[in-house]
Amino acid sequence: MAWRFKASKYKNAAPVVPKPEACIRDISVGSYQTYGNNIAASAAFMAFNVDHNGSSLAVLPIDDCGRKSKTMPLLHAHTDTVTDMDFSPFHDGLLATGSQDCLVKLWHIPDKGLEESLYNAECTFSHKQRRVETVCFHPTADCLLTTTSYTTLTLWDISSEKEMLSNAEHSDVIQSLSWKKDGTLLATSCKDKQVRILDPRLPANSFTHMANSHQSIKDSRVVWLGDTGKILTTGFDSGRQREVFIRDLRNFEDCEKALVLDSSTGILIPLYDPDTGMLFLAGKGDTTISYLEVTDREPYLLEGIRHNGEQTKGACLVPKRSLAVMQGEVNRLLQLTSSSVIPIMYQVPRKSYRDFHADLFPDTTGCEAQLSAVQWLQGHNAPVPRISLDPAKRSAGESPIQPRLGPKPFTPPKLNFSSSGSGDGDIKGTTEFSFDKVFSVPVAPGHEAMNGALNRHGNSFHTVDNENSGTNQNLSYIENDLQSKGGRVSKFRHLKGTSLHKSTHIENIRNVSRQISGECDGFHANRERVAVPLSGPGGKIAVFELSKTGKLPDGVIPTLVHGTNIMDFAWDPFNCKRLAVACDDGTIRLWLIPEMGLAEPTNEPDTILAGHSEKIYFIKFHPLAKDVLASGSYDMTVRIWDLATQEERIVLHGHTDQMFSFAWSPCGAYCATVSRDSKLRVYKPRSNSQPIREGKGPVGSRGARIIWALEGRFIVVMGFDKVSERQIQIFKADSLNLPLNTVGLDVSP
Repeated sequence: MAWRFKASKYKNAAPVVPKPEACIRDISVGSYQTYGNNIAASAAFMAFNVDHNGSSLAVLPIDDCGRKSKTMPLLHAHTDTVTDMDFSPFHDGLLATGSQDCLVKLWHIPDKGLEESLYNAECTFSHKQRRVETVCFHPTADCLLTTTSYTTLTLWDISSEKEMLSNAEHSDVIQSLSWKKDGTLLATSCKDKQVRILDPRLPANSFTHMANSHQSIKDSRVVWLGDTGKILTTGFDSGRQREVFIRDLRNFEDCEKALVLDSSTGILIPLYDPDTGMLFLAGKGDTTISYLEVTDREPYLLEGIRHNGEQTKGACLVPKRSLAVMQGEVNRLLQLTSSSVIPIMYQVPRKSYRDFHADLFPDTTGCEAQLSAVQWLQGHNAPVPRISLDPAKRSAGESPIQPRLGPKPFTPPKLNFSSSGSGDGDIKGTTEFSFDKVFSVPVAPGHEAMNGALNRHGNSFHTVDNENSGTNQNLSYIENDLQSKGGRVSKFRHLKGTSLHKSTHIENIRNVSRQISGECDGFHANRERVAVPLSGPGGKIAVFELSKTGKLPDGVIPTLVHGTNIMDFAWDPFNCKRLAVACDDGTIRLWLIPEMGLAEPTNEPDTILAGHSEKIYFIKFHPLAKDVLASGSYDMTVRIWDLATQEERIVLHGHTDQMFSFAWSPCGAYCATVSRDSKLRVYKPRSNSQPIREGKGPVGSRGARIIWALEGRFIVVMGFDKVSERQIQIFKADSLNLPLNTVGLDVSP
């Protein structure tokens, strides 16, 4: 029989799509402009981008399925979109991630997977103000990681956490890279429309081969065809038609095979299995996944059965060690969609699957490296020993091959991720910011006595600790407070608001102001009164008694008249008659409301405080200390006032842009702000005028709010992302580096 008519045993490999119950469902995947595949898999886990900005990853067992909760544990990897990720071929729990925040991070996934959110990396490498494009582990040397950033290709020894080699000879952005299976050569595709072959160990560290490739600057990919001297690239021509090229190193300038597919904008992801010669082409945004078989002679590419399904966001192949070989599964592809991960099994039809079909499953690459990164750099080459997939040759029989998970391949460094070098709360591990001592005790009405006292002597505040206080409160981070675990369900999950009877309403309020500043919450109430700003000149605030409900009579509403625009206002928590109002002339007016309420308009406040040089953003009363008020202004300062003496006591500095919100901690010893410069700042006012801790908050410039939660252990921030989607972020109070979780809500003005 002529070779061209020889039938392939993988010719009829057919995609088998499981039922929805066997897929991962109810996840949220956005659209990410990256050169990565958005999903990666080892023999034990899969990892993929989630949420609207893709800065977090979901890491799940490789055989996981079912609906996923929005509160499931996540890998909070970076502060910006994760551009690429890769599992080590020798440690199934070792994951490398690269991001637009210019960092490469290494993560060790626990043997049982993520039981709680993970946000501290084992080690971190920086690409110095250039976003990371690709990350890829070496195929034969253990702990050798390859990364690209703009025109620079870097090799890292992660066991010693050092840079080994660097090449900056590319003339434009490196879009893709692939190692030859024996680990000797490296292929890259570049935005300058060139494909290159590189031997990083050569003294000149230069290219051994170069050729013109796809003639569009759109994303192109390269993959090495196993141990052969051939590479395969995918990309676009000048007319934006998708192409597949095969090149041989012996005649690199010319394409050995050029295949034009179709006209589409979807970037092709090539996934190649060197054991079977099966090639899968998944286009981002396409609903079709093509299967082709690669041969070593004409026609080089034989088309197989296509899969049609949901729109693809990303794709990857599962290592052969995880396949169900006794079901004829020769490959498994994980398809990432906008709301699910679909495992597509490629099965070769056979009459019976009771026996192992050795002709379908040649020995595959194992997971035990014979080389270290240093040995490889010294010029040594050693193939990875191959293993059999035959259950009869394994001690575990038909059970899946056990993943290689631990121990950790390197010792984690001691990293200090603090973003602020000042203050006494920088160093992680100290008890200075542990909240185990509670300060300030003039107690708000209805609250129990606290275990400290704030005394006033002269012109200074100081703390007296209670000698009889109980044991220190343990405020270590407990993930169980943030998510349901082990069947735990919140007793407030069905909480809903219900309007009281109409007889309790206050109606016929006319001319409510719609032009109040964005830093103000609009209106404020205490247990006796409610204050509402009214429109019109003069900066008017109406005060209504909650005991006098019903429809207001027509006519003039008694108001507090300020003569200037109102910026913010707040009720004193210790005096239900006192209202503080901040104005755009930089003053704070204190009003005392009569016992029976306002009877007529008045423009004579009880006290006027002047200290800010520009208009004020906000004012906040202290939650525990009587007569303590904080105000923030356009002069970039936060001032803390003693209302008893009407004096300014403390001035906090460190802001560089507009302050959106301010909040006191429940213990009253700390305060936090969120600003237009996307910064969160925590202050300890009585110790330092500069922030003791800083972190990155919402990137949107349309406003934000900040509050403390769970006894001051966490900080919750509400704001906007860069595409104006409303989001909620939660941070650990003593570590503002990365949010523990980010929840996107909706796009709203």
